[in-house]
Amino acid sequence: MSDAEQVPDESSVIRVAIGICTHRRLEGLKSLLVSIAALDVPARSVLRVIVVDNDSTGSAEAALPQDFPLQITYAIEKMPGIPAARSRCVALAENDDYILFVDDDERVAASWVVEMLASAQEEAADGVGGLVAYEYDSAPPRWIAEGGFFDAPATPHRAVIPFAATNNLLLHVPTLHRLGVTTFDGSLQFSGGSDVELTSRLVRAGARLVWHAHPLVTETVPAERISIRWCLKRAIRTGEGVARLRVGSFTPTLPQRLFILVLGLAKVGGAFPALGVGALQRNPAVVGRAVRGGMRGIGMARFAFGRRGAEYASRHESGAGVTA
Repeated sequence: MSDAEQVPDESSVIRVAIGICTHRRLEGLKSLLVSIAALDVPARSVLRVIVVDNDSTGSAEAALPQDFPLQITYAIEKMPGIPAARSRCVALAENDDYILFVDDDERVAASWVVEMLASAQEEAADGVGGLVAYEYDSAPPRWIAEGGFFDAPATPHRAVIPFAATNNLLLHVPTLHRLGVTTFDGSLQFSGGSDVELTSRLVRAGARLVWHAHPLVTETVPAERISIRWCLKRAIRTGEGVARLRVGSFTPTLPQRLFILVLGLAKVGGAFPALGVGALQRNPAVVGRAVRGGMRGIGMARFAFGRRGAEYASRHESGAGVTA
């Protein structure tokens, strides 16, 4: 048998678990699994899929195909909320080398795993956050589309980053265990942001995260998320998260609260002249960025006063998907 034909010994195989948290979003999960079935498998690697269903009735099991090219591990997480489901994914991947998170309303390119794994290995990184492209069920207002409400900050390919989201995130499982960062913060049960909190905690513990700037994951944005109300709430929640990252705590001291309050009010104040300029120029991008910046400032001010949103609570109660 030639070297090319030899089967690698078990110790040299890279095990990658694809982690999916889901909650009553069957059609999205089916579409995602179709794209995963067409994945290219990296050399000397073994892929499998972990599906954690955050619906206690186990509704997602009906979306799992009977004939699938990869092993699927299915588990029900009865504790409601995204952090518990994400933590369960990590626990189920304890014997894997990597866990690669993706949301249940997304689709992946065939080269997704190959490219994300290459970025991790070639950059000696403990994790890789990836860009997500967006498709809209219906055309959003131009000021929303061009105002960056769904865009990640522009970051160079493979640049070091301070945190990342689980909508496209590769993490080295042994590093998670070595640094003791294996569970997502349950206090963010319905407010969102537990992925950013965990990855920023991971970086503070000494891990290295890099950015994959080529979009290999596509999210379909439903009509209800293109509404003005939803986009404004999203911007406020982002502001709360930014404030939390700035002080590194959910219980900031009084000086920290005052600092965040000043920053938030400055962003709100700066939004008004920018909004006026955008309106005069009839420039939807300027208008959108001004509105987004102002709402983020409101979110920072809310954090300074000890307020926290619960964006996903009503959707969990109503049965809508919550793992965005």
